[in-house]
Amino acid sequence: MTAFNAFVLELCFVGGERDASAMGSKVRSDVRALFGDAFLHVEEKVAEGARIVTAEVRGVGEWEDERELVEYVERAADEELAAALYGYRVEIFRTKRGKGGCRACG
Repeated sequence: MTAFNAFVLELCFVGGERDASAMGSKVRSDVRALFGDAFLHVEEKVAEGARIVTAEVRGVGEWEDERELVEYVERAADEELAAALYGYRVEIFRTKRGKGGCRACG
């Protein structure tokens, strides 16, 4: 049986002087394509001539650790989105198996 783990992924994208809202729309659609129905919150701003978009994604997936989740994003992300990625933070909340786990897993 595949274990599904909860995750929180925060992404920061930085681009040139193009409209931040256009970049925000692209981040929304591309991240939604990567993570489907996961919770997504996006904020957009322009600071010192740079457009900055942050995205918080909360969901459940098959990734066991940060490395697997980051590799998925790197493999599946649009080239333009990947180029604008400035930084990220990941937390994986592993499903407990056996004693103390959920009713479905034991």
